[in-house]
Amino acid sequence: MIEPPIRVADFEGGTGGIEPYFLIVARLQSYKRLDLAIQAANALGLPLKIIGQGPDEARLRALAGRTIVFLGRTPDAERIRLLQRCAALIVPGREDFGLVSLEAQAAGRPVIALAAGGSLETVVSGRTGVFFREPSVESLTAVLRTFDPGAYRAEDCQAQARRFDVAVFSQKLRTHLDRLLAAHQENRAMEGYTP
Repeated sequence: MIEPPIRVADFEGGTGGIEPYFLIVARLQSYKRLDLAIQAANALGLPLKIIGQGPDEARLRALAGRTIVFLGRTPDAERIRLLQRCAALIVPGREDFGLVSLEAQAAGRPVIALAAGGSLETVVSGRTGVFFREPSVESLTAVLRTFDPGAYRAEDCQAQARRFDVAVFSQKLRTHLDRLLAAHQENRAMEGYTP
């Protein structure tokens, strides 16, 4: 399997310090389980910024308390700045792969994610983020209650993201195509084909 790439360099180099807010970047759809993060942030009084739009927006806004801010569609430069300065990115639902998790890590920030799906491939527990085990408000709240953004090094997060950089993707794709071409040529030779 060749994982989809990100351009790590686009997210590196943030200036300024870390601000005390958590961030979600997602399409506002029910299967993304943003309601878990909103309810957990409400319970703990934590600042949560949400980038995205979608059909579940009205329901999510109705759940949101005073510490939740919906930012809607955000220009790339602002999204990157928010990723670079957040305490952590929260991924409350099961993702197929999780490019946003890699973007946060490329920005030098850790990820708090449900221990399922693509997050298990992109986040290194204890090094680039932390998992919550159950898709429940209680499970996420328990992690948020003890989360220390200072326990994660930007360098570790960025090193993990670089494993999925465009250059790595290009090399993996080139290698895969070379193998396919070699196998095809071998099959043709075995069949007695001569050009």
